[in-house]
Amino acid sequence: MIRAGIAHYVAHTNADSADPGVSDALADRIGLVGLTPLDPAADDAPDKLVVFVPTDDSGRLIDALAAAGAGHIGDYERCAWTTVGVGTFRPGAAANPTFGRPGAIEAVAETRVEMVVPRRALPAVISALRQAHSYEEPAFDVYPQVPIVGPRGTGRVGELAAPMTLREFASHAVEALPRTVWGVRAAGDPRRPVRTVAVCGGSGGSFIDAARRAGADAYLTADLKHHTTLEAVTERGSDAMALVDAAHWATEAPWLDAVAARLRERFGTTVDVTVSPTVTDPWTLHVPSPETSSPT
Repeated sequence: MIRAGIAHYVAHTNADSADPGVSDALADRIGLVGLTPLDPAADDAPDKLVVFVPTDDSGRLIDALAAAGAGHIGDYERCAWTTVGVGTFRPGAAANPTFGRPGAIEAVAETRVEMVVPRRALPAVISALRQAHSYEEPAFDVYPQVPIVGPRGTGRVGELAAPMTLREFASHAVEALPRTVWGVRAAGDPRRPVRTVAVCGGSGGSFIDAARRAGADAYLTADLKHHTTLEAVTERGSDAMALVDAAHWATEAPWLDAVAARLRERFGTTVDVTVSPTVTDPWTLHVPSPETSSPT
């Protein structure tokens, strides 16, 4: 690919936690609405820089801080909040004040400038502040911020349009997902009502407790293990829930069509977008046991 000049971009865990991502496409196939993250990811919160500068110099300082990386909020740049007040100080004997003289109390019209700063850019922004500020000792503060949970995260939780039994939901999942030899299997009472559903594309066994805390009646994912499944559906008493185990590939493949649609929307006819029809599910044969009686 390198010799042919072909770029190769791999999306794996980043696609799992994206908004929209793998689990959004899976939830759409199942018909879930009102989606929220199953395991939310906290967005990095930029620090807040507050600096006091002579009012006539505030625009120049904001420009310098923005050039160093401050003031970016989403698709906007050079974002700043300013308020005007009065700064007062008494320069020491060895000071070289921009205003006033050593030993005398001075009052200057100053602007308080507030800008967000990504933590990685903080050293460069502070350096730019010191170089651009008209004071030899600029006054500033840096306030660390608390990360806020956003729409990104692993898995999704949503609602079916109408409740159905676990047996009906498993049949619905088989019809909605790409066909595989593995198909779909479910654990729990086949008559259990299912309305709130959690899903996670790929190996999501580690999020069973998160699905339970989210109030899910059933949790659809892949690669579930015997003991964790047994505990979830039989050993939790009133907290028991239903699990639906689909093929790993089948829970992730719907995202390919979703991302292809987004690429076509973004690039129009300038780029040909093709989804490979190759099924990469490794299972090639399924021999079911003879049918036994079970609840209907």
